[in-house]
Amino acid sequence: MTNKDYPWLDGGYDDIDFDAELKDVGNYGLESPVGKEQVNW
Repeated sequence: MTNKDYPWLDGGYDDIDFDAELKDVGNYGLESPVGKEQVNW
């Protein structure tokens, strides 16, 4: 794989504001998943 095939190095993700995305959806990778499903019973 070369740099041009790797989106982190070739600029493929340059237009994404990851901080804003985390504020919008939350950081589910580091939190407990309990209660995150939001299923209406």
